[in-house]
Amino acid sequence: MQMATKLREVDHEARRLGGRSASLPCLVRITPGPILTIYHSADAPCGRVQYTSNFRRVTEAKAKDSSPYFRLERCTACHWGNAAKIHGQRLLNDS
Repeated sequence: MQMATKLREVDHEARRLGGRSASLPCLVRITPGPILTIYHSADAPCGRVQYTSNFRRVTEAKAKDSSPYFRLERCTACHWGNAAKIHGQRLLNDS
């Protein structure tokens, strides 16, 4: 029981840490197409990201400012909670 509680705490901390990090890895499309309005999660992308070679991997801070016209937004179909957990675990392991 104590082990399960501790695992939940670590999981929650990883999500919190990853979700607040400006270095959360994101994908910004680099191929021709419609005007960019969104960026995708690099760690937990939606089905719209079929080929990662069509995207540039950047931090979320840079992804927001990747358009010369306006500020990009998060894709609502990507799994941002999972991405935050994955990135948070990486941050915890690196520290």
